[in-house]
Amino acid sequence: MRKSRNMHTSATITWLLFCLSNIPAWGTEPGEIVGEWVTAGGSSRVMITRQDDKYVGRIVALKHSRNGPNKQPGIKKKPQTDTNNPDATLRQRPLIGLLLLNNFHFDGDGWSGGTIYDPNNGKTYKAEISLADKRSLYVRGYIGVSLIGRTTIWESLNSYRKRELAFLELNCEQSNAAH
Repeated sequence: MRKSRNMHTSATITWLLFCLSNIPAWGTEPGEIVGEWVTAGGSSRVMITRQDDKYVGRIVALKHSRNGPNKQPGIKKKPQTDTNNPDATLRQRPLIGLLLLNNFHFDGDGWSGGTIYDPNNGKTYKAEISLADKRSLYVRGYIGVSLIGRTTIWESLNSYRKRELAFLELNCEQSNAAH
């Protein structure tokens, strides 16, 4: 009798945990993704805005925003362009200002129905976005069904800056302690 009750309690707890794990983040609101986000690896910043009832994201800054060598004085580097675009007429457009995320709508627990453009290979993928917390955005690009895809984690600009500043302060403290 006691073993049966423990098994029933375990099964109930497991069922509740499963149900709770499938509930969207508490308090997720449609506009919570609006703002600046740093892409995985810190290579670019994307500004997500709302246009009518859809959400879009444009590249606003790149870690390395210029192409070409800069070894000769007085020679300006060219802005980075969409060189991998399959449409040759679009290969000269600058990456800064490029529409990266397009057509997302809030579906109650995330943002779906949109696309993400990958300037590294010039391809556009279906995509979904979910907010893990106020600092982390899960961006999943996929082909066909979302099971076949890749998720990257973007960090809010404020969180990224705080983390980078803390790292720099730590390095300064370590450097000062060494001298």
